[in-house]
Amino acid sequence: MITWQFAIVLVCALLVGLLVPVIIMFAMTLNTIRKQISLTGSKIDSAVDEIHKTATRLAVVSKGLEGGEEKLQGLLTAIGKLAETIEKVNHTAKMTSTVMAAVVPMVSAFMGTMKSSVVQGTEAVEPKSEKEQTNE
Repeated sequence: MITWQFAIVLVCALLVGLLVPVIIMFAMTLNTIRKQISLTGSKIDSAVDEIHKTATRLAVVSKGLEGGEEKLQGLLTAIGKLAETIEKVNHTAKMTSTVMAAVVPMVSAFMGTMKSSVVQGTEAVEPKSEKEQTNE
């Protein structure tokens, strides 16, 4: 019976030896969790305070807007018309730039021709009419 009791004591000692580090690690983990929860709790409190302040401000603003639905609707309508006008101006600007892209090289070439004829001392030659061509 002494061997049997010795075996039980040995098994209990092994279990305690294995469980002590696990219990210590578990206690350290719980301590870390407690610290994090206390830090998070203070941050949550400040966040809740900010949310409360924001809700109060929104309530004040919404009270100021009561009865002003017509004004707000008029404002939104005016903004919509302004957006349409800006879109038309944008379209006109695109069309103008397209036309200018075609006209500017033509005018530039004409001006270059005129400049070269003035520099050479000759006038630009105008095409003769059909009457002048038949008279020659």
